Amino acid sequence: MIGRTLGNRYELLEKIGEGGMGLVYKAKCHLLNRYVAVKILKPELIDDEEFVNKFRKESLSAASLSHPNIVNIYDVGVEDGIYYIVMELVKGKTLKEIIHERAPMPFFEIINISRQICLALDHAHKNNIIHRDVKPQNILITHDGIVKVADFGIARASNSATLTNTGNVLGSVYYISPEQARGGFTDEKTDIYSLGTVIYEMATAKVPFVAESPVAIALKHIQDDITRPSELNSDIPLALEDIITNCLKKNPSERYESAAAVIKDLDIASANPEKRIARRIENSGDTTRVMPVINQELLNGKEQKTVNKKKKINRTFIVAFVIIFTVVTVSGLLLLNMYGNLSRNKDVPVPYILGLDENTAEQMLKSYNLNMEVIDRPNSDKPLGTVIKTYPDVGVDAKENGVVKVRISAGPVKVLIPNVIGESLNDAIFALEQKGLEKGGVIEVNDDNIEPGRVINVWPEVDKEVVYGTLVDIYVSKGPAVKFVKVPPLEGITLDKVEERLAQDNLKLGKADNGMDLNKPDNVVLNQSIPPMTEVKEGTVIDITVNKIIPSIPATH
Repeated sequence: MIGRTLGNRYELLEKIGEGGMGLVYKAKCHLLNRYVAVKILKPELIDDEEFVNKFRKESLSAASLSHPNIVNIYDVGVEDGIYYIVMELVKGKTLKEIIHERAPMPFFEIINISRQICLALDHAHKNNIIHRDVKPQNILITHDGIVKVADFGIARASNSATLTNTGNVLGSVYYISPEQARGGFTDEKTDIYSLGTVIYEMATAKVPFVAESPVAIALKHIQDDITRPSELNSDIPLALEDIITNCLKKNPSERYESAAAVIKDLDIASANPEKRIARRIENSGDTTRVMPVINQELLNGKEQKTVNKKKKINRTFIVAFVIIFTVVTVSGLLLLNMYGNLSRNKDVPVPYILGLDENTAEQMLKSYNLNMEVIDRPNSDKPLGTVIKTYPDVGVDAKENGVVKVRISAGPVKVLIPNVIGESLNDAIFALEQKGLEKGGVIEVNDDNIEPGRVINVWPEVDKEVVYGTLVDIYVSKGPAVKFVKVPPLEGITLDKVEERLAQDNLKLGKADNGMDLNKPDNVVLNQSIPPMTEVKEGTVIDITVNKIIPSIPATH
């Protein structure tokens, strides 16, 4: 599939994931010149016509959602029997990966992530969309700490097609609600149960139930009580444990009414981790009751008594009503005044916004009814535009509608690499340190033009803008490169040609001693100090012996 273009615009570049429904690819949208994620459905799902119709309907419905904590769906299409969904490409990790890396997770991080999941669920539920497959694999965390919930609406289409497929169930069965396990009616509270299993896993590094098969796990969701989180992790605060157990009630009516209600308790837990959180049970007055039939016989038997007492009751009732009305009115006014004062003085914990970009941090504070004020923008080693400090600190109470002051990183200090070419090594190091830079590696290289011990180059290069404290590699000359050549054969060459021949190989002529061989011509080389074809350094001196024949002197008589 890699290299294929879908819809004449989405070029598949690389596979980045795989799930129960299909493969996920990174793709380039050539129409809008941006990168996206494309999920391609598995063939066995495409063969189910009912599933395909549900899939298209639910995916298009989910595409209408627009929220910073929900992965956006851009497009849904089909081409040559390939059904695909085009989604926002999120740079980060799944919550499952983060759980594997470092669960049990810190309390405030659990609160922060759970709250963002709830914001996503609340938005979807208000738009009549139920997720039905909330699990860590469907929750993405960006590098900036923003939570993105994926696959809204898709699970509903896949329920009938995949819940009988053991391979597909296995990834989700750890997180399904009891009513899903029974195949019963599901609504917003189904997502709240699954949310509870996710928080449970973040806090304990374990899922609530494990067994040898998906069916056995599903039965445990229906029948068994969970192990209390504090038994697995003694550091879990009471408030967080209560939130988890309230989410994981078997009876949907005993769970939270909404994701917004969970957010309220998460805020309470953030402000006071050891505060007990009351169970969220529906008002018993709203429960349907069986009433006895009120028939005419019952009415007749009581009618006469009612007439006899009516006059006495009327007078007493009027007096009692006036007294009760006065007491209730005064009490109500006092309570209203007290409530107004309490509301004005309500404390809100500062959420974990460290590392978030300025806009995201401000939006998160607004969701807590807090305002943000940037007090300065100092240089730091943190990314440009991210929150590096809050006043009050994260987790500390602030007054509702009050101001949280923040420091925003201006990024690291930037400096220019100084020109140290031609300087000695020590002088170059000193010049770099004066700029706040640090010596990296010292690399010696041959250079025919710069004398040994002098700087010939640096990396990063001269005049490049870099972060304060950057390591700079220094390249130092060690003189011309040493080359090896083979000594040429000189025997038989006349003396006046020897020096020219050696120069061709960058060799030098040394001593030229005389010798005599009557069998060879005069003034030719008889032998050389280094045998022919021997490898030597360029510039090596070669000594030779030259034939000198002494002419014979006539005898005198």
